Amino acid sequence: MYWLSWSLGAFVAERHLRGDCLLIPRISLYALGAIAVASSFFRPLSKMTFLLFALLTAGVVAKLLHNADQKISIPEFIRHHLQQVGLWSFSLYLLHQPLLLVVPQVAAKITSGAYIHPLLLFVLCIASWVLIVPIARLFYRLCELPSIALGKPFRARNAPNHAPQRTGSAAFEPLGPQDNKRDSRRHNTYEQMDS
Repeated sequence: MYWLSWSLGAFVAERHLRGDCLLIPRISLYALGAIAVASSFFRPLSKMTFLLFALLTAGVVAKLLHNADQKISIPEFIRHHLQQVGLWSFSLYLLHQPLLLVVPQVAAKITSGAYIHPLLLFVLCIASWVLIVPIARLFYRLCELPSIALGKPFRARNAPNHAPQRTGSAAFEPLGPQDNKRDSRRHNTYEQMDS
């Protein structure tokens, strides 16, 4: 089930790069959100919660990418935080699961084994973001950046001589004949993101 949910993100990104942003799923995102939240409260459906939230996230991201012309007003400090989190996202991906598994254990020790409502555990896991982000930032600086620097000479040595290295949106080549008809608005959006 997890591989499927992770594949949804790759699918949405690929469709966006090809210029074919279709909405996933085709039902109302509000309805899917309600089903995803409700599934965590009903035992037979609770096994599907992760997948339902993955579908919801893929649908929201696809819709946002599809309506890229519409500006979303986000306060500057939140935008800056989200950009930084995006930079550290691989470290977040690697570290969040082990750290989130510790939260219920710590909560159980603090409450001396008393019953803790799942909603309270959920809130505690969300609050652990305050701990996970600095650890991910540290991991990014101590592990990812040195690894990237170590890999650059190997990448440069193995890169084809005829293709100059590019960064940002210019690194994406058209994927097929239909992709030669790029949407200029989307291209301009990428150019603004690169600057």
